[in-house]
Amino acid sequence: MLRRAVVVAVIWVGVMVAIGIQPASVLGVLALSLVTIPLAILFHEGGHWAAGWALGHRCLKFVVGPLELTRVASGWRARFQDKWRTGAVYAYPSSFEQFRLQMGISAVAGPMGSFVGAVVFLWFGHVAEDPSFAWFWFFAAAWSAVLGVENLRPFQWGGHQSDGYSLLEFLLQRQEGIDAIQRRMLAGSSQVTDLRPRDWPRDLILRLAEAVPDGHLLHHKDRSRQDNLYCAYLHFLDSGDTGKARLYLDRLLAGWRADDPPEHALEAAYFLAFHGGDAAASGKWLETEARNAEPWLRGRAAAAVEQAGGNRDKARELIMESLAALRAVRPCGARQYEMDLLGEMLQRQGAAVKSPA
Repeated sequence: MLRRAVVVAVIWVGVMVAIGIQPASVLGVLALSLVTIPLAILFHEGGHWAAGWALGHRCLKFVVGPLELTRVASGWRARFQDKWRTGAVYAYPSSFEQFRLQMGISAVAGPMGSFVGAVVFLWFGHVAEDPSFAWFWFFAAAWSAVLGVENLRPFQWGGHQSDGYSLLEFLLQRQEGIDAIQRRMLAGSSQVTDLRPRDWPRDLILRLAEAVPDGHLLHHKDRSRQDNLYCAYLHFLDSGDTGKARLYLDRLLAGWRADDPPEHALEAAYFLAFHGGDAAASGKWLETEARNAEPWLRGRAAAAVEQAGGNRDKARELIMESLAALRAVRPCGARQYEMDLLGEMLQRQGAAVKSPA
């Protein structure tokens, strides 16, 4: 970052000297370059955010330099990061219709935001009467232009890729690659938007779950096949098709390993108890998984096991605790899905559940 700031500063000093604006000092020029970087990043990431907002995306995290804004149940939480990132916007779609187009627009919006910022900063520098302010705004304009041009160029470094690279990826990638990107966003979308598992595209779910291995030996840490089956289970369970949900759950459990996410074993405990009435098998799955998980998920699984074993009072207590935990989080599709599952368990006991406020 510092090396790039020096290069931009040297070039920009040459430009400004050529048009007759003299710098106060070399150190001052470098300081201005560094100080105006966050402004340029703000416009760049603001472009991504604005495009996402227009497309109905829900922003979960917004990062500019050391400042990180994260969406929490009560609103937004701000903190300063130990390690700087240039900038980032983490957002999830509320619909997967025309997914390639949505992602393409979102990718190109960052550089467009940078170019808008460059024009705005140039205007501020042009009308500034104080030379120091003029230098400040002109440097902000230079950085915005650099960010815009750099991110249109398709390249990767480390774990980061430019907006130009992302744009080409979304436009040119095969359907299997686009499906994998969508699958990684399904759960996040349901946690920050009104999208429920039953609202996930049926054709996508079936392609993921029924994908035929390409014959290559997969790395032992690649659990994407399990993730695909888990998404199919959730989708059909929320759709009310318990037969197909059981089919995909059985396939999921057939390849289960102890290092799989805890949700897999807990869902097995819930389903086998509540929909299968098998207290013994479901209890084993519940005992198998001792790792941390969302309290309402563990509570639902434990309540189902207690209910299958005839312990109705204990089951009801666990259900009510899970409902209380859910009411404390921000409304979203995943929350309503969990509320409905818990409500169904209460109804089986002859009770009714109130809708959340």
